[in-house]
Amino acid sequence: FPRAPAALRDDIALEFTQAQYLWTGDITPELYDLFCTFTDPTLSFVGLDTFTRNLKNLQPILSRLVRDSNVELYSCLLVGEEERR
Repeated sequence: FPRAPAALRDDIALEFTQAQYLWTGDITPELYDLFCTFTDPTLSFVGLDTFTRNLKNLQPILSRLVRDSNVELYSCLLVGEEERR
């Protein structure tokens, strides 16, 4: 369902920090376009299906190796939006 850009930004930020989808694999697919690009400093995946499949494949390794899954989000902005203070 359609969301206002600011609401979508906030939902994605919460998914990253609270749901910690990078570590848990728990992602809300409705928040993302089917052909979105997920990028971090080391990897980049195009497509929601590819990203969710890669997360699923990594879960056995992550669950054994990662003890502290604390995530800090430095920024989550809309195009043209300035950093909130």
